[in-house]
This record gives sequence, structure tokens and C-alpha cells, in this order.
Amino acid sequence: MTLNGRDNSIISQAERVARAYQGISQDNGEGVTIPGGLFWFVLGFAGGMLLREAVIEAGRGGAARLGELARRRFE
Repeated sequence: MTLNGRDNSIISQAERVARAYQGISQDNGEGVTIPGGLFWFVLGFAGGMLLREAVIEAGRGGAARLGELARRRFE
């Protein structure tokens, strides 16, 4: 189907959309990149904040320390 010299069929519209999407998804150097070291630091820091008590308790000294803290808290 032609309208004003353009092909407006469903297939050609879909092809135009696909080409536009491919152009957007390709990295052309304009995107924001997070440095790998910073990513792993933030991930490790967040994991440490979430698991800090479990990691402390994993050691024998940490278990004694947490036991003392618990005794003080519940007295």
C-alpha cells in the first residue's frame, strides 16, 4: 500500500521500528558506564552491611562478643 510515495504496510512499519530499536540498543559511546571497581565495592559494602552480624558471629571471638552484647541488652 502506498500513500504519498511511502510504503505504509504493517511489515515495513515493523521493520522501521526494529531498525530504530537496534539503533537505540547499540552502544555508541554515549551511555553511562559504571567502573567495575566501584560496582564491586558498592556491592561488597551493601552485602557487608546486610550480613555483618552473621560474619562476626561466624568466628569464635565474635560469638563470645555477640553473647556478651546479648546479655547486656536483655539484663
